[in-house]
Amino acid sequence: MHASPPAEPASPRPVPGPSASPQSHTSTAPSLRPALWIISLGIGEIAGTWWLVPNSTLQIASLFLGPPAIGLALLGWLLFGLRIDWKKRGGLVLWFVGLATATSVLVDRSVYVSFGFQGLPLAAIATTLSTWLLQRLCGPASQRLVILTIPLTLCPWLLLGSDGTTGESLPVFRWRWQLTNEQRWLRKTKPPTQTTESKAEQPLVGADGDWTGFRGPRRDGKVADIRLQTDWQRHPPQQLWRREIGPGWSSFCVVDDRVFTQEQRGDSECVVCYHASSGELLWVHEDRARFWDAAGGAGPRATPSFFAGRLYTLGSTGILNCLAAGSGRLEWSVNISQTNQAPIPTWGFTGSPLVWKDLVVVCAGGNQQQSLIAYDRINGRRRWASGHIGAGYGSPHLATLHGVEQVIIIDDEGVSGYELLTGRGLWQFDLGGIPGDKTLQPCLLDQQSFLVGMGNGIGTRFLQCNRAGDNWRIEQRWLSKGLKPKFSDLLYHQGYIYGLDGKVLVCLAGDSGKRLWKGGRYGAGQLILLGNNLLVTAENGDLALVSAQPEKYQEHGRIKGLEGKTWNHPAYARGQLFVRNGREAVCYALSQSR
Repeated sequence: MHASPPAEPASPRPVPGPSASPQSHTSTAPSLRPALWIISLGIGEIAGTWWLVPNSTLQIASLFLGPPAIGLALLGWLLFGLRIDWKKRGGLVLWFVGLATATSVLVDRSVYVSFGFQGLPLAAIATTLSTWLLQRLCGPASQRLVILTIPLTLCPWLLLGSDGTTGESLPVFRWRWQLTNEQRWLRKTKPPTQTTESKAEQPLVGADGDWTGFRGPRRDGKVADIRLQTDWQRHPPQQLWRREIGPGWSSFCVVDDRVFTQEQRGDSECVVCYHASSGELLWVHEDRARFWDAAGGAGPRATPSFFAGRLYTLGSTGILNCLAAGSGRLEWSVNISQTNQAPIPTWGFTGSPLVWKDLVVVCAGGNQQQSLIAYDRINGRRRWASGHIGAGYGSPHLATLHGVEQVIIIDDEGVSGYELLTGRGLWQFDLGGIPGDKTLQPCLLDQQSFLVGMGNGIGTRFLQCNRAGDNWRIEQRWLSKGLKPKFSDLLYHQGYIYGLDGKVLVCLAGDSGKRLWKGGRYGAGQLILLGNNLLVTAENGDLALVSAQPEKYQEHGRIKGLEGKTWNHPAYARGQLFVRNGREAVCYALSQSR
């Protein structure tokens, strides 16, 4: 037998090369290190300004501009870091922009601003990180998954609504399908279809102890002749009545047994009169107007002013009314926005009318000498117009400097004084800052000096007024960074200054501006002076009694006064404290010492 030829050896199988490795697609993914640096530096900048320079313009800018900057930087890294052709990169950008545009149209309008400044940047961050992760895990197949990922980063915003912001400009989110406080209240309270007048025929006459307008009869937030019981454990405030009301940031005007305020009821902006002792509704005057903004929500901001039996009110859209205080009957009305070519400010008209003799003075903010307007308080005819600078968010303030009665206003550029009889400008002092950050009242010390407080990192100024004939000059004696009030007006008592520096209560020495103490946390609250004590309404609705003394911070007591965000100023008249916010009003009796 012949032996069979040996079989040829089998060809060796090719060894799998690097291209077949299951991990080979990781080489196409960009390094995550640049993205982590962008995120870390961005968040570090925001956190740093939040903690190191609170209540400053830089803090607000970082909050609103920081996230968009992070998002844009990450998108840039994603586009230039991905190893894909430019057509696919362009398609990815168009897909993101298209979905973002569609989402911005469909989101609830209450979160529109938050979506633009925080939602889109967060979506960009999520898209970037998910794209990198999918490339690491899935390789080339990740491109299709990225297209599905982008909607997942945007769609959650369609589920959200907002109840405005806190005093630090942080949004207060809720589910979109949840009713707002206003919607719940309107389901139980029928909005007015027409003005309801009281049957009272006699004109309302003021009495001693009335709180006749914003922050009291002198707009200084003080009641001098009172001694309160400071032990709230043994003598807590006694609730006399509590009732739900419409939204708005107005305070109260209290005259005799009536208490007046302004609130939103559906599509009507209303001036409302309640019985001071019982909270019973007495009359309502309504105007078909509604103002809303993303931070404060709906409703009027100004407070009614009482003078000689009449009530003067200014709505958020510029409707100035004169009403009979006893019955609510309309005497005259004018729209200061329309008649003075004055655009509605970003946060609405907030300044409460100032009544002096036969004039009612309001801040309109129009240009061409139509910023400050005086009307005849009897018939509503315009008496004079002055000023050319946009309105701030404070109220006209009556002052007597060097024997001259004048009105002081804080506008978009600074603080100015005008002669009351003619509207002639007397003096002006530039405050700096940014438009929209002037919200407070001047705090008068005597006939030669006053304080002006500003937030956003600026502080409190002591200004000295000098006069030589018709020449007026304002000099700054000191500027204190120890008190930077944003929402809360200043109080001056026995040579010392009290106010909220951001969230914290502060005492300054009046002669130098040196900070003596700080304590407590009250958010964007308000305070008034009752005798030798500060009555503080905190942003969360708490009521606190704090000693107005320079030696140390001492809180005597604190109770839960209101439910929800409280920015409204409190009011006090004859032993009764009136507090409210955008959902309820409460009256408390405060015990006094004998």
